Amino acid sequence: MATASMDEWIGLADASMRKSPFLWIGPNAAGHLKPPGQILSQGNNALWHYTVEMAKEAKSRDVDALGMYNLTLQAASWDGSSYGQRVALVQAMMTGNLLNYTEEFSGCLDASK
Repeated sequence: MATASMDEWIGLADASMRKSPFLWIGPNAAGHLKPPGQILSQGNNALWHYTVEMAKEAKSRDVDALGMYNLTLQAASWDGSSYGQRVALVQAMMTGNLLNYTEEFSGCLDASK
């Protein structure tokens, strides 16, 4: 599951003796065009519960979590899963801003240092 993946990445960083910040990025919301056969397993209810549980798991491992569910809940999607360049750009900006404010990582993004 996703917690095993999270543990694997943390283990790799610990084994290399690097002080690496981690950011868990949650999934997008399901768009209204998501095919009916996928709604039960990949619909908004399942995604919301996954997002909440993974945020708890991340916090218990001292990992920052950034949920994308609320950002994409009302965004337009042609297939119910893909949101396009505008949403991707906002996600990238949010991720960069959050990492910039993370104490261990803030020096890595500043080109003047």
